[in-house]
Amino acid sequence: MRRQHTATLYVVYEDRILLHFHKKFNKWLPAGGHVEENEMPHEAALREAFEETGLTCQIIEQENIKVHEKNAVSIPRPYLTLLENIPTIGKDPAHQHIDFIYVGTTDNPQTNGVEECRWFSIDDINRLVDEVEVFRDIKQVAKQILVWQKLSSSQQLVST
Repeated sequence: MRRQHTATLYVVYEDRILLHFHKKFNKWLPAGGHVEENEMPHEAALREAFEETGLTCQIIEQENIKVHEKNAVSIPRPYLTLLENIPTIGKDPAHQHIDFIYVGTTDNPQTNGVEECRWFSIDDINRLVDEVEVFRDIKQVAKQILVWQKLSSSQQLVST
């Protein structure tokens, strides 16, 4: 089966998470898309978030160790990595996404008139109907991120 690399950014602001309505799937999703040639996954996540929401975001860093040497340098580590099964849609055959999932934030939560975007609280997410309005994994990850973010006391931001 064909596999493609994708990157996703769950954008958190205060006690809410940003999702956009994806017309192709007819569901609420975080910002994300394909990693382009010669693009780092975290760069793709930030780019896709800007393209889909109009927001300039920063990744919330979650490193165990940082390396900065001549031969190797750390890049932002994903919060989660998923292998996602994408069904046949139109002429696009079934395939898989290797999805690098990041958590980020923004200084300005205004989506500049992007109507398909909405900030969700945990209660809002719980009210979404599984597999009708949102994929179950999106709901699970969004709720976990909001809990994690609330508990997280020290966050370092990374931008490209």
